[in-house]
Amino acid sequence: MEMIRKIRNHFSRSFLLIVLGFLFVGCASKPLYYWGHYEISIYDRLAKGNKEGPSKQIEWLRKDISFAQEKGLKLPPGFHGHLAMLYSETGDSQLSAEQLALEKKLFPESTVFIDGMLKRSRKK
Repeated sequence: MEMIRKIRNHFSRSFLLIVLGFLFVGCASKPLYYWGHYEISIYDRLAKGNKEGPSKQIEWLRKDISFAQEKGLKLPPGFHGHLAMLYSETGDSQLSAEQLALEKKLFPESTVFIDGMLKRSRKK
């Protein structure tokens, strides 16, 4: 009987330590990306019909780029691609191309997708 109680106490303590360890590790983790206004920009475009217009969204995203650079934070995949699309809507093909090149550089796995979009857009 004594042996069972010792095993149960040991198991309870071990379980408690493991749970506490997971809680502390989960609380201490830092986000992988700085999202800034990116999600808001996407939502505004898709759900609200882009009421703010591309110029306002470009302003938001450029501020996010500056902030991320100051703090040494990474921007998420698609951020520069979305900014390229906004520049394209304003007619600034040079800045659009620069942002697409940056997206491909930062996230090489996006190259096939971006190149395919560019190829299809040239056919129109």
